[in-house]
Amino acid sequence: MDALYRGLALDGRVRLFFLRLTETVREAARHVETRPTASAALGRAMAAAVLYAAGTKTADAIHLLIAGDGPLGRVVADAFRLPDGALGARGLVERPEVDLPPRSDGKLDVGGAVGRRGTLVVARELAGGPPYRGTAPLVSGEIGEDFAFYLLTSEQIPSAVGLGVLVAGDHTVEAAGGFWLHPLPGTEGEVLEVLEARLRKAPPVTTLLQRTPFPEAAAQALVGEPGRWETVEPVRFYCTCSEEKAARTLRLLGPKALEEEAARGRPLEVRCGFCRRRYTFPPAALRRLAEAVRSGAEEGRDGT
Repeated sequence: MDALYRGLALDGRVRLFFLRLTETVREAARHVETRPTASAALGRAMAAAVLYAAGTKTADAIHLLIAGDGPLGRVVADAFRLPDGALGARGLVERPEVDLPPRSDGKLDVGGAVGRRGTLVVARELAGGPPYRGTAPLVSGEIGEDFAFYLLTSEQIPSAVGLGVLVAGDHTVEAAGGFWLHPLPGTEGEVLEVLEARLRKAPPVTTLLQRTPFPEAAAQALVGEPGRWETVEPVRFYCTCSEEKAARTLRLLGPKALEEEAARGRPLEVRCGFCRRRYTFPPAALRRLAEAVRSGAEEGRDGT
């Protein structure tokens, strides 16, 4: 089961977030039909969004957009609280067919696919308040480093972030997840130096995900102790699309285009980019939408 683990280490001076996201990323990759390099980028972005959502309890939803100059195009990931208290996540990539040769160290070339120049945008939907939007330039396209740079420059949170996705030979996601470590205010420089030294020797994230018991063994490898865990929160793939949202998309076509589509006598289909669910609108429904759009426009002109 996918889960987010929240805890403390080093006498309560370092906040720990560990995330297992394998099943969630596997389902997202299946829906979007990604190739291995695209799957790795998708999974890393989704992991970053979920980690940030877990660390930002005042937000109803987190939307992460990575727009680099690589062939993959835009990478989008959303994370949000579900009614049952679990964390939901979804994601997509603009060009899921992109798959680059491995790097010289054998790892998937996520940085090459995303691009090393571009922007990372984080939007927070705040509970009971206006939305917040922050941006930072990409520093490597590897997503983990980019997310850590965003946290430091946009939110003044010095952090260690590790994100990883392991893709099998048959292109299925074998492991996905990540960690986010950040010192609490007032932490001495000596503690940070010890932490940085251990992180430099740490194994890859996908190796940490496969160590048992998780996350105690992963924390031991990163901070030298198993950590003190406060909460465990389930995480699962969840898409927020609906017929109502699909109809709102169609309304953007305008009444004339909707009536022309209805006159063809064939239903019009809207497909969700995240989960590939199809919403079908027969000609009669298209005419009703056209009338609703026209009525709304007339009300606006009348000032009512």
